Amino acid sequence: MKYIFKHLMIGLMTLSLASFADQSTEQTQEDQTQQEQDQRQHQRQDQEQDQQQEQQNQENCGVLGNSYIEIFVPDPCAHVYLQGQLMKTVRSHTRSFVIPGLETCKKYNYNVIITYGNRAESFDLVIKANQVQRIGVR
Repeated sequence: MKYIFKHLMIGLMTLSLASFADQSTEQTQEDQTQQEQDQRQHQRQDQEQDQQQEQQNQENCGVLGNSYIEIFVPDPCAHVYLQGQLMKTVRSHTRSFVIPGLETCKKYNYNVIITYGNRAESFDLVIKANQVQRIGVR
């Protein structure tokens, strides 16, 4: 009798575990489905925002704006050249420049050369209207 009872209990425990595993699997599948739906919704929202931003950009094409370049130099006596032209600024570790009259929806290439001591650093920048570009030299 003990033998039968023991095997009956083992069988019931196995059924309980199998039932729990099935429920757990179903819950995991439901969670994954919900996560996938959330991801698709976020992707749709991001796409809609990108489309709206692109439409606004297209509507504003041709509008003029300014771009800003901020340069951090290690030596306050450093020389800064923008497009090959020496920029006259106050001696400081931070140099700021405004580039006016840039059309939105266009990219502009600028070359910056910084000389200090016996060193020279060169940077090629791609800038757009209404942006701030920062450069740090060590």
